Amino acid sequence: MVMTARQLEEIRRSGYIFTPRTARKNFTSCISGKPIQQETPYYTVILGGGGLGWIKRPDRILIEEIDQYIEKWGNSYKSFKEVIN
Repeated sequence: MVMTARQLEEIRRSGYIFTPRTARKNFTSCISGKPIQQETPYYTVILGGGGLGWIKRPDRILIEEIDQYIEKWGNSYKSFKEVIN
């Protein structure tokens, strides 16, 4: 069974927001470099509170690459309290 973006849920982990989308044009996954074809469901990833740059240029990943993305970038996220101290 092929998943559609409507069947997927928004995921929030480690300060990142993974939003399901359906590709309207071709993109490239930022983790594996694999192409994301038109009409293929994928996730856009933004950092919560990351400002306008994250919203305008989100990372795009394939559905099966969520865990790899969190392993690569999830531990680099620092909370506001860690930055101040």
